[in-house]
Amino acid sequence: MVRISAQIIGLFDILLTRERKRHIFAVKDFALKLAAINKVNPFKVEIAALSHDLFRDVPPNKLLKLAELWEVDVNDEERVHPVLLHGKVAAEFVRRRFGINDASVLIAISHHTSSHPDFDEIGKIITIADTIGYDRDFDDIEKLRKIAIDDLEEGYLVVLANRIKYYIETRRFVLENTVKSWNKIVERRLAK
Repeated sequence: MVRISAQIIGLFDILLTRERKRHIFAVKDFALKLAAINKVNPFKVEIAALSHDLFRDVPPNKLLKLAELWEVDVNDEERVHPVLLHGKVAAEFVRRRFGINDASVLIAISHHTSSHPDFDEIGKIITIADTIGYDRDFDDIEKLRKIAIDDLEEGYLVVLANRIKYYIETRRFVLENTVKSWNKIVERRLAK
């Protein structure tokens, strides 16, 4: 896995802007901190963190072409906003190129933007780190980081709530998987 991490990093200069590289390293650092606290496999978390935005700077029309070429499922939201495909395309790339077949890693990469109702700890860690990692700065971010460090589940819930609130306040559409993820958490809590 360490060798795979180095190979993924080797692709950064080809695929990513300087700002995106900085973001990915910040996500990796925060994700590994959460992985250590929660005793989650650090190698899997590192692969997911390094790969999550690997195709984020690829033009939307090329993302659509890659998705078609690799037979990646494209939903209506992604067809209208192809940038949303960057996670799915990255997951398929690391599966093909590096033989990564771990479902937890692939789903974390694929759905880090939208979240997914079936996320395990790896998916939650990547989503949290992508949202409140060390390169992010907004009101109450230190409070959110503390919550995530103290309690991964609560941190994930707060990050999802923050995303939904942001989408609504900025009059953006809320991704279907974000809504499904939120509802699944709320349903679980109500059942307790």
